[in-house]
Amino acid sequence: NLARRFAAKQQQRILDVSLDQDRLEAMPVHEYVDLYVV
Repeated sequence: NLARRFAAKQQQRILDVSLDQDRLEAMPVHEYVDLYVV
């Protein structure tokens, strides 16, 4: 579903963080949400 909305580079950044639990837990929520800004 990411491909329907985001460019390939942005998709990869979202996936990289989302699939790395340690990195995701360390990231502030506002930074994670910012990854989804079109």
